Amino acid sequence: MRYCRSCQHLTPGRPNFCTSCGRSFDHKLCPRRHRNARDTEVCAVCGSSDLSPPQRRRTAGEWSVVALVGPLVFLILIAASLLYLAVAISTVPNDAEALLPVLGLGLLWIAFVLTAGALR
Repeated sequence: MRYCRSCQHLTPGRPNFCTSCGRSFDHKLCPRRHRNARDTEVCAVCGSSDLSPPQRRRTAGEWSVVALVGPLVFLILIAASLLYLAVAISTVPNDAEALLPVLGLGLLWIAFVLTAGALR
């Protein structure tokens, strides 16, 4: 799944361009879908000057948020998992329903894995 920084739209899969605004991701595309660098004016393969506009680049603030939030959330999930595991091991013999919150923790892990790809 790819996130367009120009229109804030998520496009499923690994597309070359945003299905909402039509901007290409990290490169310019000619009508024949040849990939070109962001600063290219003419396609290096076919010579077409009709190139797609690329999405805007990340700002320094966006890069710092991505660099800090991902690892921080990961560490919090690891700590919560270890804490819950320690509590669950001590209470399982007495209360089997104590394992139900594992579902919530599992959903948090799934959400983290899915959003980590979008942050990249």
